[in-house]
Amino acid sequence: MSTLSIPSLAALIALCAIAVAGPTWQQELPPFDQDKAPLMIVLELARSMDATDVAPSRIERARQKVLDLSAVRKGARTGLLVFAASAHLVVPPTEDPALLALYVPALSPELMPHDGRNAAAGLALAKRVLHEADDAAGTIVFLSDGFDESHTDAFVRMAKESRHPLLWLAVGTERGGAIYLDGRDIVFGCVALAGVALVIWFYPRMRALVERGWRRWSAWSKVRAEGEFAAWRKLRKAENAGRMSRIVPALYRWMDANPRYPRPAQLCNIGESEQSDLKRLADSAIVQYRCGGCAE
Repeated sequence: MSTLSIPSLAALIALCAIAVAGPTWQQELPPFDQDKAPLMIVLELARSMDATDVAPSRIERARQKVLDLSAVRKGARTGLLVFAASAHLVVPPTEDPALLALYVPALSPELMPHDGRNAAAGLALAKRVLHEADDAAGTIVFLSDGFDESHTDAFVRMAKESRHPLLWLAVGTERGGAIYLDGRDIVFGCVALAGVALVIWFYPRMRALVERGWRRWSAWSKVRAEGEFAAWRKLRKAENAGRMSRIVPALYRWMDANPRYPRPAQLCNIGESEQSDLKRLADSAIVQYRCGGCAE
């Protein structure tokens, strides 16, 4: 006669107890399916959500989670907002999952005006939306891969003061993943590289052009200060003084600096084609001093 060991006997008794109890098996429903209170989903759209450490990417997985949550909450109000450096409302709390399904596939980090992970701004906006939608307490669910440390204190303070339960569904892995550039980033990068190349090519040529222009301007300024222009200004100044003893030397100096007149300068070389006031000055000087080099 065979006997059962003590462990075998205990296992048999347990199996009989289960059979008598008649266990039933059913799928356990997620808690969001039974919660009819308003739910506000806060989705992060920082550039880090483009990482591919979870397939196909963090943002793809997060978008699918948003659609899953809205699908199991038919008849309950679900809203959606997004945040990066700032927070923006996408869909206010609604009982229609199709409305969320219309907007969610188009959400991406490229839509945000500035990159960042300001979760505090997302929490503040979610609280305000829930307060305006219903006086009863709702639930706030974050889908994010983290937040900036500079906003940690503000986030913790608002979370403690909130009467709405707060849940955080982390997206991504600790090791992180690659972030691939989109078309806009590639265009900006090409433009930046082209700008750098243009500066490298243009700078020496522009410098040579500026130096050549500076030399020409310096030469012109020197001629203006020491040549015909300076002599002409002194002649006009002497004429305004009305003293012939100053006018005649100034007139000679101007003729010496003027390439149109031969040297040595002679007042009689100022012909009828010159300006009338200049001809008058020359005639006055000739009459008074009887220029020795002029024909009488």
